[in-house]
Amino acid sequence: MSPGRTSLGAALTLAVALTALRAQPAQAQAASVWAAAGGQWVRNTLIFQGVREETAGPWFGGTAELTLGPVVLGGAGFRGTLRPQGSAFAFDRTAGEVQALVRLEPVRWLGFEGSYTVRAYSSPAGYQRWDISAVGLVLSTTLGHPALRAYAKGSALPTVYMGGHSTKVIVTAGQTPYLRFASEVGLTVAPPRIPLLFTTYYRFERYDFSAGPARRLEQLDAVGLSLGYRIGR
Repeated sequence: MSPGRTSLGAALTLAVALTALRAQPAQAQAASVWAAAGGQWVRNTLIFQGVREETAGPWFGGTAELTLGPVVLGGAGFRGTLRPQGSAFAFDRTAGEVQALVRLEPVRWLGFEGSYTVRAYSSPAGYQRWDISAVGLVLSTTLGHPALRAYAKGSALPTVYMGGHSTKVIVTAGQTPYLRFASEVGLTVAPPRIPLLFTTYYRFERYDFSAGPARRLEQLDAVGLSLGYRIGR
């Protein structure tokens, strides 16, 4: 892992955090905490030199967020397996990721978010680690009732670094995609009289590594569901 790339990704997330903290007024802000457990069905698709390799499987884990006025600090962690889906070239893999994020919400329907994610895969073919920084915009709206909200998030990925080792012909060390982006849409339900939060979502990431005959494209998409407990408003 390149120290320079790690520092840049961490600096971008820190910059969003500092901007968010400076945006808070001097008076005390209302605080709330929520933690959730959930699962997601994850699909990873790799296309290399025209050959498609697809794996999929369940990941389980949890998320937590602390809200201080317009500032949200959060983290998440998931772990699971990915199994070949009709591909003779794919291997069973164990996988997981951890993420730290900060979000500034000047108004309820708009958020500016920065995050840093570390994702790893392990299989008989080798090991991969992804380091991903993201800066994005979150839009949300109520759907007929204050307890029901829909949201959409789009993120640019300033730094993406993939390292590791492999016994296959695909080189994995030191690669950085020239095209990368991420998006997510979801629905949250927060019943007014009970401190629970239900969330369902779909997320998508795409990475293009090179052009020409050796072009490599990798995608990750997931459908998730979680149930959380809220303290405060």
